[in-house]
Parts: sequence; structure tokens; C-alpha cells
Amino acid sequence: MNNRCKLLILFLICGKCYSQNLVPNPSFENYSSCPTNISQLANAIPWQSTTWGTPDYFNQCDVSATVGVPYNNFGFQYPRTGVAYVGFWTRNGPPNSNYREYLTAPLLDTLQAGVRYYVTIHINISCYTPTCNQAGTDGFGIYLSTGNPDTTGVYQDVISINPQVENPAGNIIIDSVNWVPITGSFIATGGENYITIGNFRNDSNTTGLSGYYFMDDVCLSTDSLLCNTFVSSNEIKAELILDLYPNPFYNELNISLKSYETCEVTLFDSMSRILLHQKFTNSIRLNTDQLAKGIYLYELRNKNGVIKKGIIMKG
Repeated sequence: MNNRCKLLILFLICGKCYSQNLVPNPSFENYSSCPTNISQLANAIPWQSTTWGTPDYFNQCDVSATVGVPYNNFGFQYPRTGVAYVGFWTRNGPPNSNYREYLTAPLLDTLQAGVRYYVTIHINISCYTPTCNQAGTDGFGIYLSTGNPDTTGVYQDVISINPQVENPAGNIIIDSVNWVPITGSFIATGGENYITIGNFRNDSNTTGLSGYYFMDDVCLSTDSLLCNTFVSSNEIKAELILDLYPNPFYNELNISLKSYETCEVTLFDSMSRILLHQKFTNSIRLNTDQLAKGIYLYELRNKNGVIKKGIIMKG
């Protein structure tokens, strides 16, 4: 084998390695056993709570709806992809109590010094009150460390470090319908092999009074496109198998699938309140006489997860 062929093979192998998602179980689909109650993050192997705080694991397999999907003790939400997600407090309790919850997992490979890595998480605020009026916070950070982060002296409060990627101060996230991406990049110092996610700011430096958030689809890669387009194959096929019309709509809204299957449609108002949730097979015609003119959000799912979501308008 000549040197040119050897170099080509090496390039292809390395390219494949560096374009992978280095986060294990990034959509929390794999579990050691089905969760049956709150505070069971460790079931989503290999994720763990970083401190004595108690993040939660939600999966469709829990039929009791305590930590089920889409209904659970913290509200109503479908996963961004698959059938599972996690939840954690970015701030809770009275001012200056500094209660925090963090999630940690070992990476699939050690980061290389001088290499730029891209990271993305997807979150939305839970809607567990009748009026869905959580204040929300701006406190979200992603920290990469060599070994588990140092939590000496930390019980359920703040880990005082500077994360490599952080949500901008003042950017309070209160969307309870759509999965909001938090993205960024950094140059690795080398040797980092753990990822930790949470709010690394104390109460005095966190905007917003409280916030419990769901999280799904975590990505860390040298490939920015991979993390920016972290979607399920279910969503990618949506345009080929689905018609939703008209938009704007008036007295009715039509949904038609190009394959014979059972799906669910959920319609929300601009305040993220559920106006309609209905199952159908193949196609459905929704009477929208009762809806006022304005903008609405919709989400369509089949047994594999989201197939389409977006914005529609009643004229």
C-alpha cells in the first residue's frame, strides 16, 4: 500500500472519529430500569447527579405518569426526539438559598488540546402550574472537566466554576412548548473527559426567581453542523410524509399523512397553553371556528417522536 493510500485511510478514519457526538446517551433513551419516581436520573446510564441535588428522569415507559411522557409531575411535554428527557432546577427556594441541580456524564473520548469543540443542549421550562407561570431563569452552563468536577464543600448549592459555554446573562428562557437550543464553542485545553450541565451562577448573579427545566438532545463534537442539526430521522422525513393546510387557516385545519399510521396533534396559543390535543389515523379535519384570529403553535407526533412542529396563523 503506497503512502497516499495510507494517508487517505487515516484521514477517513479520523474524520469519522471527530464527527461523532462525544456525549453518551445524549437523548436519554437508554436506561438501566424504567423510572418510577422523581430523583432517578441515574437510571439514564451513565448520567449522574453531580451534587446532592436531585435531577429527574422522564420516560414514556412509566405508565403511572409520575415521571412519564408526555404527562408527569412537572407538567406536560413531549421529548424533542425519542421517548425520554431529563429535568432539573436551575434555581429554587428563597433568595440566596442557591439551590441547584447538576447533571454529569463521562465523555466517549478525551478532548484534544487546541481543538475547537461545539456543544448544544435543548431545553424548555416545565409547565407544572395551572397557569404555567414559572418565572424562569437565565442560568444554564456547560462545563467540561478532567474527571468529575470538584464539588468539595458543595451539598445542594452552587458549583463555583466558569463553564466553557454559558447562556447569556439576562436571556431568561420561558418557552414551555418549543425546545430552545443553547449553543456555543470553545478550545479544549486537553484531557477533558466529563460534561456537567447546570447553573454555575449564584442567586445574586442569576436573573429570574426560579426555573425547573426539561432537557433533551445534548451534543458535543468537533463538527458544528452535527450539533446544530441534531434531529431525529423522524423529523427529517416529516416534509415527505405530511401535509398541514391551509396556512393561514380559517374555519378548519387539515392534516394528512402519506402513510397509514396513528399520530397526535397538539395546538397551543401564544402563551403556550394547550388548546387542543387529539389522536388521529392517517388524516384529520379540525374545526377551528372557536379560535380567535392570531398566531398558534402546533406539534405532531407519532410513536417514534416529533414529526413536525411550527407556527400557523388564523386569518
